[in-house]
Amino acid sequence: MKQRERVARAKSARSTTPARLLAVGEQHMAPWRTLITAVHPHPSVKINHGATFLVTDQQGAIPSGSAGEYGLYSADTRFISRHELRLNGRRPDSVASVRLSFRHARWHMIADNISGPGGDMREARVAVTVDRLISLHQMHEDLALHTYARAPVTVLLEIALESDFADLFEVRYRSWQRRADLNTWWLGPNSLESRYQNQDFVRRCLIRTLTEAAGVTYANGALRIPIDLVPGKEWRTCMQYDLLTADDELPPLAERCAFASGEADPMRQARSWQLSVSHIEPADIRLQFAYERALEDFAALRLHEQEASFDRWMPAAGLPWFMALFGRDSLIASIQAMVAQPAVALGTLENLARWQSDVDDPERDAEPGKIPHELRVGEWAHFGIVPHRPYYGTADATALYLLLLAENFRWTGDAPALKPFQHAAERCLEWIDRYGDRDGDGFQEYAPRSPKGYRNQ
Repeated sequence: MKQRERVARAKSARSTTPARLLAVGEQHMAPWRTLITAVHPHPSVKINHGATFLVTDQQGAIPSGSAGEYGLYSADTRFISRHELRLNGRRPDSVASVRLSFRHARWHMIADNISGPGGDMREARVAVTVDRLISLHQMHEDLALHTYARAPVTVLLEIALESDFADLFEVRYRSWQRRADLNTWWLGPNSLESRYQNQDFVRRCLIRTLTEAAGVTYANGALRIPIDLVPGKEWRTCMQYDLLTADDELPPLAERCAFASGEADPMRQARSWQLSVSHIEPADIRLQFAYERALEDFAALRLHEQEASFDRWMPAAGLPWFMALFGRDSLIASIQAMVAQPAVALGTLENLARWQSDVDDPERDAEPGKIPHELRVGEWAHFGIVPHRPYYGTADATALYLLLLAENFRWTGDAPALKPFQHAAERCLEWIDRYGDRDGDGFQEYAPRSPKGYRNQ
């Protein structure tokens, strides 16, 4: 890089107010940042594909009126806030659940004492298997029913659904705001659409059945499907949930159920990526298992919305609340993954350089050359309730950007691959001199300027 001279420092932002202890109950952050921890008496099941993710209880349900994290999310919005299966008015009992991959989960349920048209049939037991697969802005759901009765059984399958389109920050901090219109339409014969609009902010949830299910109706907030179960035969249907914004085109409906045809391979891309990473041959096989599990967990953090190519992509910070572009977390994870795949660092460097600040904006704690802390695309960010468009209030992301660049060169020695990031690196250095060390003592300090920002970050 070219010879640099130390630039003039910005005016010090050091506070002249002496440090003090906060009084009991006194807030030390902006009101929207006040965290209320959600209490979960039972474990949850989480699956995701990039920033699209599902959180259910162990029974596979998104309970009605849940104040916790349960829901189907995409684009920092909860598209489904209730999803409960019922057979003849009763929820089946969950007997097992398994997370087959970070994208795919399966639940096995049993419904006893199913009442048929001839009255109570105590020997009529119905088994239900639910498979759910998450894709980018989409969920595929496969429902399979099988009866162990000795005679045909008629059941009414109901799927109670609600869409509150809550912003992720609303759910996370339980701070509910609703200022706009939310409508649901039964489009028929097999389509249900819910739409939320607040000025120019639009979210849509479209639910469609892939296979013909005769007599499907929608009433009282639930899809209703009458089913005639025959002993020894399986009844199956598939549903596609499309999570859309105003600019999205309507995705095509899948031609057939991938699970039923055996074509579903949720981990194909992850396995292909794992074949491209560094391999180890430890003496202790337990280390091999730990390494392979770490690779799978790391692949689950892949932000498909931000990927540049198959091997150049950016990791998120964590599921469920932090599946988004982050500065510090993505940079540290990329440094730690250098031993496995140095190309991931290039995806992180590229994405963060794209959002490197060009302006001095106190509302977002942005300064020229600063690397962002967090980018959000939900309703709160859209209307400025939170400053994450993106938000730059972090002390370490800009320096970590330089550290990741240096680490990549140390591991690969590939200077041409890093050449595109030279300008971004020079701007990081200028920010460190001009804004990072405001009082000229040789140490970096930070002080948030935004009233909506983070005090310590």
